[in-house]
Amino acid sequence: MKTLKAGNYTFGVRSNHLFMSRSSAEDTEIPATVELAEINGSETFIHANHDTFQLVIQENGVRSVRIGAEITIYVSPSCFFVYDEAGALVASPSRRAAEDRLR
Repeated sequence: MKTLKAGNYTFGVRSNHLFMSRSSAEDTEIPATVELAEINGSETFIHANHDTFQLVIQENGVRSVRIGAEITIYVSPSCFFVYDEAGALVASPSRRAAEDRLR
């Protein structure tokens, strides 16, 4: 992220790179409100809103989360996909950074 020039960007992240607990001091915090929590086998998909956009967190294990609860979502900046104003990909997570985050 440090190499990005000043400008307007759109950021994307995969649902399995969003977490309900911090794993690093570098993690970005996103406050959100839970809209739905669905258990699917050994995973929980938590649908949440932050201002005007929706996020889905794919958590390992069964999580009990109350609808309407205020939560904090954590994501490592190394997991961001970055797009310029024209929609072209200008930065993406390194495979190693993403794998390290999932450990």
